[in-house]
Amino acid sequence: MHTKSFRLAHCSFTYSFLLIAAVALSCAVLLVGCARTKVTTTVLRPAKINLVGVKALAIGGVKGEGGIELRANIVKAVFDCGKYDVVDRENLRAGITELELQQSGIGTGDQAIGVQRADALITGSVDQRCSQRVESGKFERTNSQGIRYTVILYRRVADASVTLSVSVTNLKTMKCEVVDRIPASKPAFSDWEESPPPPFEPRDLYDYCYANITQEFMKSIAPYSENVLVFLFKASHVPDVKAGIQLFRAGQCNQALTHFEAAAQAAKSNPKVKPKEMSAILFDIGVAKEYSSDYDGALASVNEAIGMCPNRKRYSQAISRIELRRIDARKLVEQGVITAK
Repeated sequence: MHTKSFRLAHCSFTYSFLLIAAVALSCAVLLVGCARTKVTTTVLRPAKINLVGVKALAIGGVKGEGGIELRANIVKAVFDCGKYDVVDRENLRAGITELELQQSGIGTGDQAIGVQRADALITGSVDQRCSQRVESGKFERTNSQGIRYTVILYRRVADASVTLSVSVTNLKTMKCEVVDRIPASKPAFSDWEESPPPPFEPRDLYDYCYANITQEFMKSIAPYSENVLVFLFKASHVPDVKAGIQLFRAGQCNQALTHFEAAAQAAKSNPKVKPKEMSAILFDIGVAKEYSSDYDGALASVNEAIGMCPNRKRYSQAISRIELRRIDARKLVEQGVITAK
């Protein structure tokens, strides 16, 4: 009796397992038809502040502890970007009185820079803090002879934070265009046995924060490159798609588009290509057009893909992304980085 019940249960389990395996295999076959792949590519972003017509910048003092170091970082970064002239205070005197300088927020300190010939003035203040604490606890360990012993482990934890409050003033209108706060932080810890670790040097942690703030600040006033993750869909029955993805990964978007369009033509006469797979090819065409700066064509192709397969979340997300990229392109034209197409 027990043997018979065991056999029935075993058969039922085997059947259920095979059924689940069959369903999983079917799903895998469907997914293979148009599996997605990730590609990292580089895009050009416009400056967050649209300083149209600004060619020369005056960088005023940055008030607060750490202001001298942070300002030096910013001045160097502005020089290095090559987009602006940084106006030196020594060339200031003609046409601007010291009173006007004080009213504009530059002050008269050694750190200040003048505004003669400048189109915009950058001033700011910095707030920086660093706290440290020591934690401890007892832990059991075993040596090479298998003898257990207790140690006291000390951990020093440091938290540094720096916030730059920065303003950009149009010197032609004397109007403050932008006020922004740029924060950065740097945690650190060190573990020692039997005695507390020595304190961290705050300047080392602050330097890390200064570098991050400078990088974020430069994104505000100058276009910058950014790596982004792009999803493309494979089509197992159309070889041109694979070749197109490889070209896209190599940064050759126009050549990739040629292969995707050839794949779409081949797919129309291939009975193995189902609507879902065809929509994936159209989506890839849209992505290639997007990164070739053909935003109208990109929207048309992705919308066509949505018409064939409306439930794919990646498709609707691409529509929003393409619209944002079109806005970025307009800003880059205004900022004189690219030419209008």
